[in-house]
Amino acid sequence: KLEVDPPSSGQLKHVFFHNALPFIGFGFLDNAIMIA
Repeated sequence: KLEVDPPSSGQLKHVFFHNALPFIGFGFLDNAIMIA
């Protein structure tokens, strides 16, 4: 039986930002290009 510790809030935050940053960056760039 494999015991798995629940991920800490720090790990969750790291994963969330690591996954969200490309989308935020792309959305920001897209808006900047459309406005310009």
